[in-house]
Amino acid sequence: MAGAAACVSGGTRGMGRATAERLAAEGARVAVIGRDRGALDETVEALRARGCPDPAALAADLTDPVAVEAAFEA
Repeated sequence: MAGAAACVSGGTRGMGRATAERLAAEGARVAVIGRDRGALDETVEALRARGCPDPAALAADLTDPVAVEAAFEA
């Protein structure tokens, strides 16, 4: 996965968080998307501590297409 890029929805807890951590451990650049800014920031710091290159947090409600598009544009 080295050099790959991944975006994990629900990446701040549970299976989503585990997926984000595993992808990061394999060398992927990881972005997590979710609604809770605090949980996103904490997850990014945890990924960074595990050596993930440039983890990103995208705050958006996945049920709102406009918010998702805005998060990816940012």
